[in-house]
Amino acid sequence: MKNPKNKLHTFVILAYQESPFLEDCIKSTINQNPASQVQIATTTPNHHITSLAKKYHLKIATGNHTNIGGDFDFALYSASTPLVTIAHQDDIYDKDYSSKIIQAYQKHPDSLIIFTDYFEIRKNKRIYTNTLLKIKRILLTPIRLKPSLKSRHSKRLILKFGNSICCPAVTFVTKNCPKSVFKSNYRCNVDWHAWETLSLKKGAFTFISENSWGIASPKAPPPPQLSTKASAPKRITKSSDVSGQTQLPNSLPSFTKIPKNLIP
Repeated sequence: MKNPKNKLHTFVILAYQESPFLEDCIKSTINQNPASQVQIATTTPNHHITSLAKKYHLKIATGNHTNIGGDFDFALYSASTPLVTIAHQDDIYDKDYSSKIIQAYQKHPDSLIIFTDYFEIRKNKRIYTNTLLKIKRILLTPIRLKPSLKSRHSKRLILKFGNSICCPAVTFVTKNCPKSVFKSNYRCNVDWHAWETLSLKKGAFTFISENSWGIASPKAPPPPQLSTKASAPKRITKSSDVSGQTQLPNSLPSFTKIPKNLIP
């Protein structure tokens, strides 16, 4: 008999057009232990998406947004549970992902986000280390040493030199987050900007070192926005905008200095 769904955690799967990876993503999210709530968010409803939703008895939340940030915020707040993971349609989750997230939340209820390490899947093989993964893990050194960071300085430190947090590995503690997490006028670095914004808020960034999430495709994934209406001119953000090397007007303050206690 299948475990009853927990009332703490929801996967919201971002579905875009007709992805061949969508069904595998659905299977990985519905097979969690304990079972999580699972639903789909899309602004490109079609037979492929609706038939899979019907097959697996999933609710579809249909939005009407023209940018990535709006799509992400819509997906995030379409769920009603305290913990929400935005899953991209080409992602795969280990069956104990939700269990680890719930345990971390119960230990650190003041968290803004809880996220795990991740792996890549290439030619049906799991890749646990490569140059990119090594670099990201180096950037995450402070939170690997102390799994829950509360100070503004330490949260910003892990973001200073690059986007070290992979969006689909993140679960949001919605009660601790602002109502709009993602900036709507960006076409890239939307998630990096979101982490930077959240780093200024009261609450913790909590990290789980186990590899509990993987990207399934070795190819470039489909656009993360749900909508095909993103053709209107939008700000194309440079990495330096978020890292603090270039100041965003009326937006990002400069990064603070690295605390001495975190310098190796």
